[in-house]
Formats: sequence, structure tokens, C-alpha cells
Amino acid sequence: MIKDPRQDTPNSPYDTPYNTTEEGEKPNTIKTPDGKTYKIVPKGDYPVGKVDGDGHLESSDPIKGKVDKPKSTITYVYKEVKGNVYVHYVDVNGNKIKESVTDEKDQPVDKDYDTVVDNRPSTIEFQGKTYELVPAGNYPVGKVDDQGHWTGDDATTGKVAEEDTNVTYVYQLKEDPTKPKEGDVIITYVDENGKEIQKPRQDTPNSPYDTPYNTTEEGEK
Repeated sequence: MIKDPRQDTPNSPYDTPYNTTEEGEKPNTIKTPDGKTYKIVPKGDYPVGKVDGDGHLESSDPIKGKVDKPKSTITYVYKEVKGNVYVHYVDVNGNKIKESVTDEKDQPVDKDYDTVVDNRPSTIEFQGKTYELVPAGNYPVGKVDDQGHWTGDDATTGKVAEEDTNVTYVYQLKEDPTKPKEGDVIITYVDENGKEIQKPRQDTPNSPYDTPYNTTEEGEK
């Protein structure tokens, strides 16, 4: 039992009409003193028995009718509402760099969750590279707050909801201070024996890594 029984028609003569669907008698949601939330079930077969479209246990007395015996018992069936919290990890372009983790699984609605405490690593190793949480800013993936959290989905902390909660953290490649951040692209011209036949040409001087280059442009080839 998740809620105390309610008396609908006390000490009434036989043939007195009754209706247990009136306001307050068939709540769609019930919250118990221990903080759990229950929702009336849809039509179907359950361990307790067959339930109709009103959430009414068919083996109990009708939800509406007339008093025809000393005691009629109408039963409505409810199911506890639970939720999940998932955490995802992507780079600045939205590519997954780590398998998603479950922060909360089948937990009661309104239970507190906090993905920052144990599911927000400062760095992630992926394919031999180290990624670190990005600072706040706008990236190809979207706006990121000062927690490294993509603001396009759910909050990093909050309460478990009936629908799945999804939290995404964004990472970027960690720079290696021992490696240069800029580079040159040099074009050389040789004959079939490897002898230089024209002075080298600089195509992309002192350019940041990831700068596009093309050595097939006019005059370069």
C-alpha cells in the first residue's frame, strides 16, 4: 500500500450512487512520505492483476455504481517513477572521446544527483592523446560554461527526473609545451637523381598547427 485507503461513500443506503473518479480520489501521481513518487499505470496486465484504462484493478469493485453491499473496495494501481542520469564526453567538435557513464540508474524521482563529484575527469586519454576540459566559451559543439559543461543539455547537478537526464562535458587536446605550436611548409624541386634544380619555396611560413596548406597552386608546381 502506497497511500492510506479513502472512504468514498460512508454509511450510505443501498442504491446510493458513488463515483471514485472525482477530484482527489484518483490522483494521477502519489508522493509517499519516504520521498518516492508513483504514477498511475496504463492499461495492461501486471503482477497484481489486469488493469483497465482508468488504472483500476479489474478484480476490485467498479469505479462507479450504486452501493449494493456492506463494503465495496475499489483499487487503483500505481508504479514507482524512476530515472537515469547519463554523462557523455566529447571534443570541441562533438566527437565522442570516452564511453558514456551512468551517474544514477533507476533512482527515485527528485533524488539529488551530482556529476561533478565523480564523473567529470579533468583529463581523458583517447587514442594515445590527452584531452583536457575546455574553459568557458563558444566552440563548434556549442556554448560551454565554466565547468566544461555543454549548455545544450541538462545541468551538471540537480534532481533525477522521470525522463533520462543527459550531461555532456567538452574537452580539447592538451598542448605539449615541449613541442612547437607553429610550423613551416617548404616545397623543394629536384631532378630524377635528387639534385636540386630550383631554390626551395616557402608555402606556409610560421603557421599554427592545423592550418590548411595546398602546394598545387599557381607558381608552386
